[in-house]
Amino acid sequence: MAQDKQEKLQAKVDEARRQTVETIIVMMESKGLSWVKEWGNAFGDGAMPRNGASGRWYAGGNALHLMARAYVNGWTDPRWFTFKQARERGYFPERGSHGAMVEYYKMFKGMKDADGNWTKDEGEAEQVFHYMRLVGVFHVFNAEQLFDAEGQPMPKEERAPIDEADLDAHLCGVADRLIETSRCAVREVKGEMRAYYRPGADVIQLPSRRQFTGMEAFITTLTHEMTHSTGPVFGRKLASRMLDREGYAFEELVAELGSTFVSLELGVHRTEELEADDNFKNHAAYLKSWLGALRDDTDYLFKAASQASKAATYILERYDGMEDSGEQAA
Repeated sequence: MAQDKQEKLQAKVDEARRQTVETIIVMMESKGLSWVKEWGNAFGDGAMPRNGASGRWYAGGNALHLMARAYVNGWTDPRWFTFKQARERGYFPERGSHGAMVEYYKMFKGMKDADGNWTKDEGEAEQVFHYMRLVGVFHVFNAEQLFDAEGQPMPKEERAPIDEADLDAHLCGVADRLIETSRCAVREVKGEMRAYYRPGADVIQLPSRRQFTGMEAFITTLTHEMTHSTGPVFGRKLASRMLDREGYAFEELVAELGSTFVSLELGVHRTEELEADDNFKNHAAYLKSWLGALRDDTDYLFKAASQASKAATYILERYDGMEDSGEQAA
């Protein structure tokens, strides 16, 4: 009975993931390089999708689910509420509207004996480990789906805009803070033509920020390479482009998503000019590989998003001056 329930639960998750992957495939096919810009700018205020009651942003695959729903429906509010959370605030979903699925995982302790068989006897255990398991799903509604008893929509959050005259200085400050809190050295080199993370030396090297089309392009490239640099922290294998093209393409997707998650949370938008930037053009070669992998394996995107969320959380917690726990929702 329990196994049947788990199989039904997994089937729901698989269907929701399939729909999200289909949205991403359509974006990649129709938008080309612009898919990342469209995706990253899904929410008008530049924030990651977050729970409207707790303020906590959704991670990994859940962020993908919610960003896909927002993109398809044209919603720009990053806040999401459960039915109960909305009702407690005097708001209800519009008649006929449907919530977006959020996956819920918990950490479990596992043990195996000397023969590799699962056991509950600690005396027999030769291996003790922890693993994440899907335990349920729930549904959330975007703030733009919610109305009060009189039919009035939930008010938008007021966020003080940054004056255009101060924007460049603000973005320079964001870049400086990212570099200051990076786990490895970051070198801006005048005349450098490539941006890369070198694992052997554990260093990020970038062209001077003045060589980019704008500070948004510089920060996006910086956070892409910073995501790569978290590979040693989380045990990701940074594959060789020549020896393991598929592994290299997967790591590039992790870095693109990680950069998008960090940039969103810092309020950095991807601009039209970013597509013309030579450093960004390098990522075009991976689109074909990603499309093939997404069609073959629905979980491909979600595996990348999980790794990207861990990296983004690590980068943002260092940016905010908080000690990172190294743990993140699947």
